[in-house]
Parts: sequence; structure tokens; C-alpha cells
Amino acid sequence: MRSGLLGRHPTDEPYFISTERTFELVRGLAVVLVAVWAATGTLTVQSVPTVITIVAVLAVPSYFVYIMRGAHDITPAERVGMRAYIWLFISAAIFWMIFQQAAGALTLFADNRADLDVFGVHIPAGMVQNFNSIFVIILAPIFGAFWMRGGKRISSPLKFSFALLMAGLSFVVMWALQATTAETAKIALLWFALVYLMQTVGELCLSPIGLSVTTKLAPAALKGQMMGVWFLAPSVGDPIGGQAYRFLVPAFGEGGFFLTLGLAAVVASVILLFSVGHLKALMGEHDRAVP
Repeated sequence: MRSGLLGRHPTDEPYFISTERTFELVRGLAVVLVAVWAATGTLTVQSVPTVITIVAVLAVPSYFVYIMRGAHDITPAERVGMRAYIWLFISAAIFWMIFQQAAGALTLFADNRADLDVFGVHIPAGMVQNFNSIFVIILAPIFGAFWMRGGKRISSPLKFSFALLMAGLSFVVMWALQATTAETAKIALLWFALVYLMQTVGELCLSPIGLSVTTKLAPAALKGQMMGVWFLAPSVGDPIGGQAYRFLVPAFGEGGFFLTLGLAAVVASVILLFSVGHLKALMGEHDRAVP
């Protein structure tokens, strides 16, 4: 059976519009909408990020509704698993909302406030992001060995909760640095190393685990699509974080931006923590009945 949009012939026999044809229709519609947008004179540098954010935020929930409401050869057990997956997807989007600020808010802060002279050599602010790469290289084998040997005793929702906690606390640290250091003072790079270390630990608790969970919970008929959906989580979190920076910094300053996103992630972590038992039941990780 070909994948695509379910329709009906005049004879009431089901048929499928091919996925390739669907993509052609979507691309054509997108071209028309952009052309109309440009003709109105509202296609500007300021409006494009806002529209992208709206599209990203609406597209993913629409896809989940499409899955949960349609037939798609999904079994009742697979639908239950998808309920848990939606929770984890939202958690991942919140995590990436903070993590993806490395190329934006964190780099700008480093450029303005960090002591970028290392052993007499001045480094560009953008290179501060390399702390993440260094920590991934160092920690990935350690985390990989731990997940292989004993990580199965720690549930996936609990790993996601810890990842959110690390991301949130990293921005609380950024808020503390901004709030307690004079604007003319330069902040040591070791503080940025701590922030990136916390985010990297969170990344290693969420990113590879998310791929595994997607494989486990994806309906058999939609496994390929669901792997693509997992990579939409940064596409949702990143523009939301960008819009938050756009509105929060003018209103509350950089400190208010860091604190708001940090506390949002911490609160999400706590909510997920208290939901671990229910999510494990939805995922079939123990025999507890699902209400």
C-alpha cells in the first residue's frame, strides 16, 4: 500500500494520493503563498522569523492530530505509545529551545562580557561554542558505555527530565553571572565552560535517547516518518527561543531572558519527573494499568 493522503473514489473504494504528489502540491502552495506575501509588502526581515515560528509551532501538532485521529494502520497499543511520545517530544522542544541559543544569545553574551584572551591570544566569541564539541568528544564514550550497561534501569522519561533540568540550570547560571557581575567586568571562560558542560550532559541524556524512543514508540506503519518528526523538535524549539530573545531582552534585559527560559525548563523537568510513572505505563515499560 502506498503512503499518502487517504481519499475515496466515486465508487467509495479507498485510494491513496502518492506522497510524491502530496509534496508537489505542498511545494506549489508554498510558492503561491510566498508570492502573495511578497506582493502585500509585508515580507520583511522582521516578519519572516515570526511566520517561521508560527508555521513550525502549528505544523507539528497538526501532524500528531493527523496520526492520532486517522486510521493509518495504527493499533490501539501504538496509539497509547504515541501519547507518551508527544510528552517526550514537547520536552525535547523545550530542551532545544535553550540548547540552540549557543549560536545566538550565548555567543552575543560571550562577545560582550567574556574574557576572550587565553594565554595572550584573543579568540573569537563564536569559538566559545567549541566547549560543547570538546565535552561531547570526552563524555560521549562514557555515557554510551553507561547506557549500554546500566542505563536501561533508568527510564527514558527520567533521562529527559534530567536533561531539561541541566539545560534549565545552565541558564540560571547565566542569569546569575549577568546579575552579579558588573557590566564593565569580564567573565572568566571557565564559567562558560560550566554552562556548556551542563548543556552537553543534558544533550547526551536526551538526543540519543530520543532516537531510541522514537524507534520504539513509532507505529510500524509510520516508522520512517516518525524518525523525521523527531528531528522537528529543534525546528520547534529554536524559533521559539529566538522569538523569546526578541521580546524578553528589550523588556527585561538579558538576565530576564536567561532566567525566564531557565525556569521554564526547570518547571518542565519537575512536571515530567512527576509524570514518569504514568509515561512508563504508556510506553509499556511496566505492568501498571493506564487510566
